[in-house]
Amino acid sequence: MPRNREQEEDAIFLSNAWAAGQGKDTVIDVWWMIDDGGLCMLIPYIMKLHKFWGRCKLRMLMVSEEDSISTDVSTMRSLIDNFRLPYEGPLLVPAKKAPHPKTIQKYESLAKCKIEETPRPSVTRKWLILSELLFEYSRYSGLNVVTLPIPTKAMSARSYMAILEMLSDQDRLPPTIIMRGNGESTLTFYSE
Repeated sequence: MPRNREQEEDAIFLSNAWAAGQGKDTVIDVWWMIDDGGLCMLIPYIMKLHKFWGRCKLRMLMVSEEDSISTDVSTMRSLIDNFRLPYEGPLLVPAKKAPHPKTIQKYESLAKCKIEETPRPSVTRKWLILSELLFEYSRYSGLNVVTLPIPTKAMSARSYMAILEMLSDQDRLPPTIIMRGNGESTLTFYSE
């Protein structure tokens, strides 16, 4: 979508502010949803090694739904410590029961179908809840990194793209990287 003049001026202001050192408290938020082999943790760390992102803090967020989350947090904390990754957290974000009706309405207008008509409406609702949590907790971060949802064959392309749009809505959120590893470990304790 082309930007108007005001958006272009805002972008120039932000880049100048960043160059002047005002981005030193900027945070890269990593939303850990599914264990994908560690790629979602590794890429932001590698980005931080570049001088452009070097002043940023890395923050890991996890959505807490179940009782098993305490073991996930301790496992994640030990991973962060063992690999000496400079992450804050993991911070637990309480899950909501259901997405807000306005969120569902926006999704339905983008997908051109009702949420109940999607192949897995409960999974779609979870991703919509995540889009709301991104807005609540990460709208002021410098960059968001989110696990890529897995599409199914039964899901229409429009429905899948609507989910991706909700997770990376540039009118409400900072730049967002949506990525997923293939499940092979990118972080390892051993070298040969």
